[in-house]
Amino acid sequence: MAKEQNLTILEVGPRDGFQNLVEFIPTEKKAQIIQKLVDAGVRYIEFASFVHPKWIPQLADAAELYSLIKDRPGVTYRALIPNEKGLERALEKGVKEVTWVVCATDRGNLANLNMTTEQSLEMIRRIGTRVKRAGAKFCGSIAYALGDPIEGDVPIEKIFEIVRVFRQVGATDVSIADSIGIASPLKIRKMFPELANEFPDVRWSIHLHNILGLGIANALAAWEVGVTTLESSIAGLGGCPYAPYPGGNVATEELVYLFNKLGVHSGINLDKLMEARDFVRSIVGEKPKKQVGHPEEK
Repeated sequence: MAKEQNLTILEVGPRDGFQNLVEFIPTEKKAQIIQKLVDAGVRYIEFASFVHPKWIPQLADAAELYSLIKDRPGVTYRALIPNEKGLERALEKGVKEVTWVVCATDRGNLANLNMTTEQSLEMIRRIGTRVKRAGAKFCGSIAYALGDPIEGDVPIEKIFEIVRVFRQVGATDVSIADSIGIASPLKIRKMFPELANEFPDVRWSIHLHNILGLGIANALAAWEVGVTTLESSIAGLGGCPYAPYPGGNVATEELVYLFNKLGVHSGINLDKLMEARDFVRSIVGEKPKKQVGHPEEK
């Protein structure tokens, strides 16, 4: 393990952590949470998704929230983008880093994005120059990359195909997502060396969900095979609202604690991070009510 190498934690709580909470968190409270994370030393934050409000009502205030947080220096704010209209809204607000999400299976892509995987890839091919022209950084995210809840394992060739399209439009940062927490350390140790061999110029991150503690084991396994950007959520909140029995995200505070013990530095102050966690819990509760499934199904 390369202990001398610094760890980057991408905080996804304000997006993935909140997206399926039933009770709407006021925009000002979200901004306060983000400020507490920044005060703790978090410097990379996925703050929202520019998704249509009818799909994820909790994120309807993405544009307003960005206006409140964007001027904080030294922090990179990333927005998740599901489609072209979402991209338009993000670029209009001046968002400087966007990640375009694609599901590795048609079933997952149809459930989450209402189009096939190939349709998503065709869209990516169209918008690459547009993002560059706007002066924004374009990143890729592959959901269900480590397994689909219905279809099971995803062939590595399918992941290669998606990454090639991201590379065609200039994306050098790609996130591999275990969207429902079904990966194992063995699978992660096998996949990432194959990815790195095929795409040596890509900077990889991993997005992990946590069922019965397995997410923490997977995070360590990813680090051991060279992944230095780990995605996590304050207080372990989150979970895909379209997946059956979703686990929450790996908790940011647990990752920081683990890697502190290993002598790996993230630049995050654990005490202040715990204060941020307690502040989040004071707003959403210890066990907040979650929306599972499509909002219109309730």
